[in-house]
Amino acid sequence: ANFIIINMRNSYRELKYVEDRRSRSASNGMKKGVVVIPTILMLGGMLAILALSGSFVTYLLSINNYGLRLSSISFSLAKTGLEDALIKLVRNSDFISTGYQIAIGDNKAEVKVSVVSSDADFVQKEITSLGCSADRFRQLRSVIQIDKVTGELKTLSIDEIPVIISS
Repeated sequence: ANFIIINMRNSYRELKYVEDRRSRSASNGMKKGVVVIPTILMLGGMLAILALSGSFVTYLLSINNYGLRLSSISFSLAKTGLEDALIKLVRNSDFISTGYQIAIGDNKAEVKVSVVSSDADFVQKEITSLGCSADRFRQLRSVIQIDKVTGELKTLSIDEIPVIISS
């Protein structure tokens, strides 16, 4: 009889131990399931933030490239205006202009030709050309020396100068 009681006690203890393990694992499983949902939401939020920041950086880079392109177009227009004034000076060394425009599409170059100094043999003229493309401006200035006797043109300097826009 003692043997049966001991076995029953051991069985009861074993049974209780098995039941405790099952209840613990069931509650742990429930807790694990609850923890998975916030983890998935947090990872999804992080991925969304990465996607948004990536698209924002791409947008900023494209805007920057657009500005560089407009600036390059403005520089080319200013150079075109400078070369046009040089051609006019080659054809007519007395050419002077308070300002004329060269339009290419929506873009334009404003060109001015003025006398800087004059003596018996040489005339120095300044050509200023402002290239405008959308809201980007570039300005070039060239000083030309013209021999009055031979009509030879010599470029003394070509400089890019800062653009001062008064509103």
